[in-house]
Order: sequence, then C-alpha cells, then structure tokens
Amino acid sequence: SRSLCVLANVYQRLLQQLFPLVLLPQTSLDNMPPELLDRIFRTAAHVPQHCLDPSIIAGPHTRWIESLRFKKGLTLICKVMHWPGMRVLYTDIALRRMGQISGLADTLHSAHAGLDTLGRSVKSIMMDSCPVMVCCAEAVQRDLARILSCCTSLRSLTFLPHPNFPLLESTQNSAGLHPQNGCYNPMWFIRSSSSAREPLLAGSLSSSLRDLHLSLDMRDISVLHSVHNVLQGMPSLSSLTLTHFGVKR
Repeated sequence: SRSLCVLANVYQRLLQQLFPLVLLPQTSLDNMPPELLDRIFRTAAHVPQHCLDPSIIAGPHTRWIESLRFKKGLTLICKVMHWPGMRVLYTDIALRRMGQISGLADTLHSAHAGLDTLGRSVKSIMMDSCPVMVCCAEAVQRDLARILSCCTSLRSLTFLPHPNFPLLESTQNSAGLHPQNGCYNPMWFIRSSSSAREPLLAGSLSSSLRDLHLSLDMRDISVLHSVHNVLQGMPSLSSLTLTHFGVKR
C-alpha cells in the first residue's frame, strides 16, 4: 500500500540520519522501539500547517483530506501499527458537526480511562463552522468540556463560527430561535453558562495552550472583556489571532 511504502522510505532516511556510520541489522515492526515508530509515523504524515485547511468546499483532494486519509491508512496496515497510527491520526482534529463532538468525547474518555492515553496525542483542535442545536446545547457543552479535559497536551485551539448562524452566549439568549431545530454558535470558550461555572478556556487547558484563534463579535465590548479575562490565565500563550465575526444576512 502507499502508506507502507512511504513508511519504509521514511524509516530508511531516519536510520541514516541517526546512525550514519553504523551498519544496522534488519528490524521488523514487532521489535522496533515505540519512540522510533512514533517518529516515523509523524514524519511520514507531516503536512505544513499552512496547508491544513479543513474546509470541504475545495473538494475531496485537498492536502488536509489527503493527509487525513493517509493517517487513517496507518491504523489499518497491521495490529502493531494500530495504536501508533491512532496517535498520529488524532494529532490534529477538526470539528465540523455537532455529533462529532460527542463521538470524540466518548473515544477520548474511554481511552483516557484505560491504559492508553489517546488524549495526550491531540495537539490542535479546530471548531470550524460547527453550530449547535438549542435542544442539545447542554449535552454538547459537557462533551466539549470532556474533550478538553482529556487533551492535556493541547497546543493550538481555533474557533471559527458558522457565518449563517448567530453567535450566542447560551440558550438563555436564544430568543427567536426554534426551541428544537434552532442552531447557534456557542461562546463557551470565553463565557460561563448555566451548566458551566467558568469558560472552557479557563480550565486546565489554559496552562498548556500556545496558539489561540478566535472569531468573535469584536464590536461588543463585553466580548473583549471576556477574552481579556481568559487570556490572563494563559502563561504559555505565544500567538493570538482575533478576527471579527458577522452573521451573513
């Protein structure tokens, strides 16, 4: 398969870099050190950050989709590669549908409770055009909090609201939306709510986060105050991007 050929080439290059003057015996996947296998996978699956646009508008053959397809293939080669491949697969996550949040929460929580800590492999999360239904908001918020609690090594977080839905603090501000089918972009990352006493960015996540990109209503002074409050608890933050969000009419 293509994944196996790429891995073989990367493996040979890494060995030449690490041991240029040593004649190494043939090494199988079964006795390969986990650290080396992990490095091979990450090198083979690496795509520059500027190419990682998760939008599906450009079609099924973007660098993001191809990279995701390749990473998924790593987990299917054999049993030995399954868990190392899973860690690479979950490195960069894009959430575009409400149901993906609950599914990811269940996956990370079950892995976190067992021997494998899959959540530590997650380095970046992008919530891209992912509105939430009013009737499911509290459950989705709890699941998103569960995800962030498992991702103890998260370095990058991006929140890009859907342009066709309003940006609201909670369901209490959802006047005018249908109580069952109405959707909105939640401001949970910077605002507390009836089901959460503090913003999602105010938890343990704040100490490890280095890159933060938020699209919000920059004309609202209360939003800017909320952003300022959560930023005060982020000592490791080195990059902040704030863009203005406006609902399309």
